[in-house]
Amino acid sequence: AAAAPAPAIAPPAPAKPAERKPGKPIAEGGDYDWIMAQPPNNFTLQVMVLSDKAAVTRFLKKYADYRDALTYYPINKGEQEKYVLIYGSFATAAEAQQFKAVMPNDFKQALEKRFRAVQKESRR
Repeated sequence: AAAAPAPAIAPPAPAKPAERKPGKPIAEGGDYDWIMAQPPNNFTLQVMVLSDKAAVTRFLKKYADYRDALTYYPINKGEQEKYVLIYGSFATAAEAQQFKAVMPNDFKQALEKRFRAVQKESRR
């Protein structure tokens, strides 16, 4: 039997960060399962560190359009719990920087950070 013709290959779409599929939340929210599932050498954008949960909620509401790739994880700084907001999962730091360039101002100060560091930090 003759082999079926190969389907036409669509041109690659512009890189989009891996979508965050809601998993089991960390004790206080965030998405620990998604964070742990990312390749350790991938980069994420550390958008900001907030000191209270209400501020995190406000930020997530304000940027609902980015919610598919925006998450956070709690860290303990001394006695105080802080929340690290991160965005996306990128194969390279350059890809993360390109993305940051087209995002709203609140994201402009974001730092590229390897998931390996994020995963280590978010472990309880």
